[in-house]
Amino acid sequence: MKRFTLLQFSLWLLALCAGIIANVMVFHSYSVEKQEHMQVSLQRYLDSHPQITVTDAPAMAEQLFATMNLKNLWLRDAEGEVLANKTHRQNSALLSQVAQSQFNSVRSQYAVSSNGELRIEFIADLDDVAKTFEVGLLYFVLVISLLALLPIASLKTAFVGYRRHVADMISAIIDQFVSNGVVPDTSSRAFSDDSQKQRLASQISPALNRLSTYLGSQLDNIASSAVEIKKRGL
Repeated sequence: MKRFTLLQFSLWLLALCAGIIANVMVFHSYSVEKQEHMQVSLQRYLDSHPQITVTDAPAMAEQLFATMNLKNLWLRDAEGEVLANKTHRQNSALLSQVAQSQFNSVRSQYAVSSNGELRIEFIADLDDVAKTFEVGLLYFVLVISLLALLPIASLKTAFVGYRRHVADMISAIIDQFVSNGVVPDTSSRAFSDDSQKQRLASQISPALNRLSTYLGSQLDNIASSAVEIKKRGL
């Protein structure tokens, strides 16, 4: 039972580690693809609006921050001077922090207007996506925990029932031995309907034989002692 429990715990721990690693890797891949899509879309927008100039920077910053999931946004001129910037401050999801520390998943993305007057730098906000991945990971942990615990509980219940059944069979065999004064015959009709009970009786019959011999010798000793005491009394 202990070995089985240890095996189940080891498998659960292995599955948990694999699930966490897979979750982080998938989130990282999604983050990279999402940011590339956002950068391409923004660049296409700038290319399709060549009339945009530095004077449009404040209004464009408001528009971009309202329509795109952004954590930080900077609009600069050709010399790199900041014309407008927006920041969305919030606590990052745990999965996002892990992916960021291991793979640097969320990076600055850049787009430049066709005339080169306006340069845009942004950092995508993927915390909502990361929280969705975290919920999925939580469900995964719950499922593998159930898969690990249910066999242990089932085996323990079955083991307790089996132990009680064996104890009842041993008690019945001993009761028959005490009642009849002889070792039960495993080929008798009493055992013919229960092969497990028959095997158990065969296994404990030698012990019952030894017990019968021992009790018999003790009775003989007691009888001899009683006779000896009686003779001395006479």
